[in-house]
Amino acid sequence: MSKFYDPSQPEQSYDSPKLFGIIPIKFIVSFLQLVSIVSQILWLYSENDKIYLVLLSVGIVLNVFTVVVFIKEHKLLMRAHYYSALIFTVVPFIYAVYTFISFIELFFGDKDITFNQCSPFAYAFIFLCIYIFYLAMCRVLIKASEFQPDDMPDLDTTQGLFHYNRDAYDGGERAKLMYGEV
Repeated sequence: MSKFYDPSQPEQSYDSPKLFGIIPIKFIVSFLQLVSIVSQILWLYSENDKIYLVLLSVGIVLNVFTVVVFIKEHKLLMRAHYYSALIFTVVPFIYAVYTFISFIELFFGDKDITFNQCSPFAYAFIFLCIYIFYLAMCRVLIKASEFQPDDMPDLDTTQGLFHYNRDAYDGGERAKLMYGEV
């Protein structure tokens, strides 16, 4: 019976990392990126200011580029996206702190608190948690891609399905053949 995967050659097959051993992290990262693109497109249709339209259009193009980078697994651009997103974590963090401070002022104030007044803090906190989760998943994906070889080795399919023939590619004149000479 022919083998599709040779366990002595782990570089022939690259298994992506999984969250809790079930969900591929690449799927999670791509899903979160697509949700971001869809939300930006919806925001684009609700916005009337031309400056925001240009900024949202540029953001959509950059997010589509990022999705392609992560699908193609371009290591350098994945790292560049991760580090720039890490730097821009300051923006949602500052917004979350601002909404927390306004929530504290509201909580210790004299007025009654309603859910509508608490919801901006809750939304900011949920967004910040999802953003940090996204960055953590990107980091795991980048770490896993560092162990993946850039070029998969050549496979010799003439002597069996996906059996790696080291002797045929090491520069030697003689290769060991699995079949007899004719």
